[in-house]
Amino acid sequence: MIKQREVNNILNRFTPYLIALLACSIVVYWRFELWRADLSIPFSYHGDSLGVAATIKAFIESGWYTYTPFLGAPFGRSPEDYAMFEGLSFLMLKAITMFTNDYAVTLNVFYLLTFLLTTVTTLYVFRHFGISNYVAIPVSVLYSIAPYHILRGTFHFFLSVYFLVPLIVMVILWIYRDEDFLFNHQLSISKLVTAKSKNLQSILICVLIASTGIYYAFFACFFLIVVGIAIFIIKRKINNLVSSFLLILTMIATGLINALPSLIYQFYNGKNYAVSQRLPWETEVYALKITQLFIPPADYGIGLIAKIRNVYSAFPLINENSFSYLGVIGCIGFLILTVLLLFNEKEENKLLHGSVLNNLSRLNIFAILFATIGGFSSIFSILVTPQIRANNRISIFIAYFSLFAVAIILNNFFTKYVYSNERRVAFSTFMSFLLLFGSIDQIPKAITPNYNELKAVFLRDAAFVSKIEEVTSDGAMVLQLPYMSWPEHGPLNEKMGDYQLYRGYLHSNKLRWTYGAVRGRPEDIWYKEVTDKPLPEMVKSITVAGFSGIYIDRYGYKDNGAQLEREIALLLNKRPIESDDKRLAYYDLRDYQESLKRIIPEKEWQTEKEKLLEPVFVQWNPGFSAIEGTVQANWHWCSSKGTLQLINASKQTKTMQVDMSVSTGFPETSDLSIQSDLWNEQLGISSSPTRYTKQISVPPGRHTILFTTDAPRIQAPSDPRDLRFKIDKFSLNEVKSGL
Repeated sequence: MIKQREVNNILNRFTPYLIALLACSIVVYWRFELWRADLSIPFSYHGDSLGVAATIKAFIESGWYTYTPFLGAPFGRSPEDYAMFEGLSFLMLKAITMFTNDYAVTLNVFYLLTFLLTTVTTLYVFRHFGISNYVAIPVSVLYSIAPYHILRGTFHFFLSVYFLVPLIVMVILWIYRDEDFLFNHQLSISKLVTAKSKNLQSILICVLIASTGIYYAFFACFFLIVVGIAIFIIKRKINNLVSSFLLILTMIATGLINALPSLIYQFYNGKNYAVSQRLPWETEVYALKITQLFIPPADYGIGLIAKIRNVYSAFPLINENSFSYLGVIGCIGFLILTVLLLFNEKEENKLLHGSVLNNLSRLNIFAILFATIGGFSSIFSILVTPQIRANNRISIFIAYFSLFAVAIILNNFFTKYVYSNERRVAFSTFMSFLLLFGSIDQIPKAITPNYNELKAVFLRDAAFVSKIEEVTSDGAMVLQLPYMSWPEHGPLNEKMGDYQLYRGYLHSNKLRWTYGAVRGRPEDIWYKEVTDKPLPEMVKSITVAGFSGIYIDRYGYKDNGAQLEREIALLLNKRPIESDDKRLAYYDLRDYQESLKRIIPEKEWQTEKEKLLEPVFVQWNPGFSAIEGTVQANWHWCSSKGTLQLINASKQTKTMQVDMSVSTGFPETSDLSIQSDLWNEQLGISSSPTRYTKQISVPPGRHTILFTTDAPRIQAPSDPRDLRFKIDKFSLNEVKSGL
């Protein structure tokens, strides 16, 4: 039988966590007004939230986040160009899908769970460092509802998985304090024995945080480097530095394992230079702004605070870094850590947990020095990589340092002055009011979703897609207009936000949609080229290719698609299916397809279909800038060296004709070399355009064409690109047999 003492020990161990979970649940339920919510409706239904919802839906349908046949029609979508380091998050999603296949329920439940998980891990770390439950429980709840968490919501869904931040900070503090961490004085591995050892905990925590996205792992690596180097300089001992680098290597190895699907995909399909290519200056744009730690964004604050915010919001470089607000209590903690920098270490250590406060204040200032505008992150982006650009996200570490400082100060007061039951009751009451105040401050009523409006829009779209499915067969393909690339296309006409074309897919279980093809890949190139055709040719092409209809988001056009739809209606002699708000329209192509089949012989139909679905794609790679100009008159600038790829998606060798015009910015003649396994050429080019035409045979597969020139660089003060020559009106057309 279990002894009463053992029962009491279990209760003493777990009761604080149960109380914290209950408190967090009450706060979240109250401030989000969850009694009005319908979990089958996403908490957010616009912007990046649509992209997140589509990712989760595809994940549920396919079993992982990789290939789905329902996006990127007619080929399907493989998103591995967009490397995902969120293995732990996907495993958590997988666990939720054991109970539901509804993507909206999965999304909402996951998001709500992140509040509870953050509360638990924060409380665990506070208790580990001796913080009383009277203080630890309410402050843990405050960290779980940090404005960073609330403001990003499901827009930056995977950033809500920050419950490992307290744990990695614990590891960093261990290294700060323990000279024998991971090693004894002889540098031999020690203590790798039980699950209770700091070594195993640290390794496990590093593995887990490296599986929650690249940013938190990257910031953890930064702090480990800072601590390791600092201890080495101060104490001239290498143990801590080696420990830091071993844990960093653990995170790097874990990150590579998470990225394996992307690495394998890119090994076989080549690197896609059109996706997520960042530039060093973007680090300044998305840097941390210290002011924003103190100024709440829209929907937060009243009176003078709101006035300051409204003025500051007109300042330059305001973007997601406005989500850095710490909350009033967090701001107090930040100021405490800043003031502590003025004390010497002996004075700080007179405080209970003074050494921890000392370490937190150092970590805090290094976080600022790294992530702020003009900070060390800018140097990192130039010398190492600009891919880590949104360094404002380090604010969730700063929030933890700040609340940890508040917890230590309150715990010092509790330990020194609260020694009777009456005082404990009074202190508990104070902490309850502190949690109440913090909850109101950090989750203002204005931030609560408008559940009724969300439901109305969501169900309206669902009804529209249901009408489409009534007139189409399983697996039918739908062309979506206007064309938008994925990811990060940006809004159209200030009315149609990014990812809006996912609305059709989110409400469909059997249709295949063109949107979602990865920018720069053949699927996206096909989508872009077919929508660039004159409308009659476009409609004929997609009909022959097997598409059943055209979906139009009228918000994507300045005239709400009026001109486009007049032409389509005239061609099809058909009225569209419309959504109740008249925003979305669908044109059925089945009758038009039957009329075409009556005039086009079957053999010719199949030949044309094969040509449409198995073309030779052109992919512009490093050296060449993105396309400029219009559909009729466009060009690509190139540096001294650039490559493009010809991708024959069929199983037969095709005869193609290359047409282009090449020029430089100077009247003097320069050399241009074209080298590939298909053909080689030497051209003389100058400011007078040189027209070039060449017939080539393109076998199945990928073929890289290398362009090199000795043309001088064009000096364009407002353009940082290396501009040497440009290719105008490039075209690649199949030569019909017999010509």
